[in-house]
Amino acid sequence: MLSFGDPDSATDVSVYVPGMTTTVSSVGAGNRADVGANEGDNALNVWRATRAQQGPGGSAASIVWLGYDAPPGVPDAASGERGQAGAPAYATFLTGIRAAHQGDRPPHVTSIGHSYGSYLVGQATMLSTRHRDGYLPPDDVIVVGSPGTGAGKAADLGLPGRVWVGAATYDGVTSLPSKNEVTGGLVGSIFGPVGTVVGAGIGHATDPDELWLGSDPADADFGGKRFSVADGSVAHPQDTHLEYLTPQNGGPSLANIGAVVAGHGDRAQLVAGR
Repeated sequence: MLSFGDPDSATDVSVYVPGMTTTVSSVGAGNRADVGANEGDNALNVWRATRAQQGPGGSAASIVWLGYDAPPGVPDAASGERGQAGAPAYATFLTGIRAAHQGDRPPHVTSIGHSYGSYLVGQATMLSTRHRDGYLPPDDVIVVGSPGTGAGKAADLGLPGRVWVGAATYDGVTSLPSKNEVTGGLVGSIFGPVGTVVGAGIGHATDPDELWLGSDPADADFGGKRFSVADGSVAHPQDTHLEYLTPQNGGPSLANIGAVVAGHGDRAQLVAGR
């Protein structure tokens, strides 16, 4: 775990779960140079974006959480097993954030999940909202670059009106076909042209409502609040997938995320679901 700001006293706390291939070396600030690949830098960017949206008396803590066994590659990311296994630990961590808080009022807590991390966040959110006797759920949930949360609808997460979604036009991960559409086995790379996956047996999703790990969070029928992000590049879908938490190429994404984390979701620029 790495935190920018003090979560025990901050008024607004975000807990970010990264996705596939994340290791300790990608969490430490400055350890990975690729834009969007350094999870410490991503958490720092969220902290800065949150501070920019806060008024007098506000304070922020931005945590990157790696308390689960992140998939090291595509074969492991094809299953929801690691996200399901990590969900209780993450839900417990969020509960601890609230229990340890020393402020005069409870903190505003936001869960952020990127890529495979969004699936874990979805699983943990459903666990905490359905078992409030054992867990204290977040106030808001943000998923970006998501292949699915495991929820059929935003309402299944148990946080009405508090589910936020960022999905770039040219991020192929947000268009992964559902498992039912896969006929040729596992793919070698999930970063192909938008809406496609490179590898045998997988092409355009015939049911755009269903992604690899559940319903498409960016779909209008899902019922989440989709906020604006940069479209990205059709020639560089992998870069597009990594840019949601970066100020360089993510467009309005980071400012919208900061607004939600700061408790000002009304400031987020919304766009229609696809």
